[in-house]
Amino acid sequence: ARAGAAGALGGARGDAARAYDGERWDCVFLHGAGEAVDAPDTPTNDEYWGPKLLAAMPQCATATFNHADTTNHGWADDALLESYCRTALLPPVSERNRTGAGAFGRGDTVVRNKLLFTHSMANNILSEAIRRGTCSLDKDTTAWYMIQGPMVGSQAADMIKNICSNMHFFSRPVRWIASELSYCRDTNISASYWSLRPEYARFGPELLEVPKEYADGCMCGTSPYGETTRYSVALEAVASLVEYGEYNDGLVGISSCMSWWGNTSQKYNDPTQNFYVDALNHADGTGRNGNGWDGSPAPVEWYSHRMGKPGAGVVRPARSAEQ
Repeated sequence: ARAGAAGALGGARGDAARAYDGERWDCVFLHGAGEAVDAPDTPTNDEYWGPKLLAAMPQCATATFNHADTTNHGWADDALLESYCRTALLPPVSERNRTGAGAFGRGDTVVRNKLLFTHSMANNILSEAIRRGTCSLDKDTTAWYMIQGPMVGSQAADMIKNICSNMHFFSRPVRWIASELSYCRDTNISASYWSLRPEYARFGPELLEVPKEYADGCMCGTSPYGETTRYSVALEAVASLVEYGEYNDGLVGISSCMSWWGNTSQKYNDPTQNFYVDALNHADGTGRNGNGWDGSPAPVEWYSHRMGKPGAGVVRPARSAEQ
């Protein structure tokens, strides 16, 4: 067990980390659409996931965050599949210089001993990578939790196309969110959001079979407004233009997020459970906005309860003298 790994990361987390004496895993966070450049993995990504998330996750011995161009490529792009598999397969970014690891070889392509979190389009990317054999997950040692995945597409894609081609017709909040989340390339919808059209050829039953077999939990959102943040009014405005006809998080309808696991007529509003649905918008689900002011919704709490596979952690709890 790598006791030093937990000490290095846990030391920055204060009392919450010191109070946790459970098993710890190498955590990997894979982002969704909106990043415009490929860059090396990092041990933090506050811009996307927020500064509060890791502080609430002492179960992570290490943390690795990817950075890939998810603006100019659709989710089934070969380069994205390779990139996301590479991040999941490699040792934690904090250990790569020490171990000399850094290349994505075509040898063992099975992800082992990881605690994976995928937000938004990352769910599609990793599912497609597994479906096509770019990599796979060892179900005995790797846990995978999905967040707000448009697994059968997003009704917002066609409206985003209209927003991009006629930007001046739309309200300031809509123009702001289009820029903030990289909806557009000039006057065209970005390749990533265009690939989220429900009629996109890569969607289908085979894609849904992947999380049915490999995923361990999921978080979905039902409120475009969500927590009161700078995203609230803008995502609510987008949702009103789309006219989903169902609960949604501003970008993903509830039926798409729950397509592989849930019953939309049931309640899943307990953040301690693996499957969690609450009044979150699409930004809230990353954890960047923390929990709601009154403790609900509680996306960060949900992350804090997500554990890896028992016995597969890199740091084990200390054994007492009686054991």
